[in-house]
Amino acid sequence: DHIQSLIARERAAYDRMSGTITRTLAIVKAKQDTSTHPVDLNELIAGLVDYFNTDLELKRGVHLKLDLTKQKLIIQVQPLELCEVIENLIRNSREAMMDLEMDHMKVIELSTFVDDVPGFVIRDNGPGMNDFASCSNDECRQYFAIGKTTKEGGTGLGVPFVLEAAKSNGWDISMSNVPRGGAETKI
Repeated sequence: DHIQSLIARERAAYDRMSGTITRTLAIVKAKQDTSTHPVDLNELIAGLVDYFNTDLELKRGVHLKLDLTKQKLIIQVQPLELCEVIENLIRNSREAMMDLEMDHMKVIELSTFVDDVPGFVIRDNGPGMNDFASCSNDECRQYFAIGKTTKEGGTGLGVPFVLEAAKSNGWDISMSNVPRGGAETKI
């Protein structure tokens, strides 16, 4: 009976937290410029890499590797939201590699591509996501509910934000562990 009471209290706390996060994200989004603009995906990613590179390489020992298409990839997007998505994915990769041995070369790869539409991939050579193989779109939303994390000490907020942004923009997303080690997100 005591255990059931604890479980009920934890569930109520989780529901409150989830509701608060959802409402906060809605308020923040309402205050942002939600108009879309034509943006060169390659330029946007290169600018973010310039921004992150000093912190990643000098302070954290993580090498950022770029593989961008030669042609411009003009997409219609909310630039701030896409920057937040990419920053979040880079941060997740960085944090996943923090406990790796110092002699392990830590690498985050960002690449752009054109299949039917332009897109990008962020891949790291960290430990991968615990108890996870792969997912896409709605499968990811079910697996990565708010509060669900695959790493110790994670908040469970980053991936749900990325998934919500992907859904609201109509982007396809897939996440998987890489056979050689690490994790990959493709949008």
